[in-house]
Amino acid sequence: MKKKLISGSFWLIMVVHLIVFTAIGLFTIKGWRLLLIFLLGAGALLLVLWLLKLYSA
Repeated sequence: MKKKLISGSFWLIMVVHLIVFTAIGLFTIKGWRLLLIFLLGAGALLLVLWLLKLYSA
């Protein structure tokens, strides 16, 4: 049985952060910058995890 690369709790944390930053972003300009930074960071993290999975196979 293969071990999952990222667990369900990781996704839960990501969704909570996305909701929080979106709520902040709706009220402030600074919040939109935080949301953008978070999304770019999450995208980079997922890309790295995908590449690790790709090359570890």
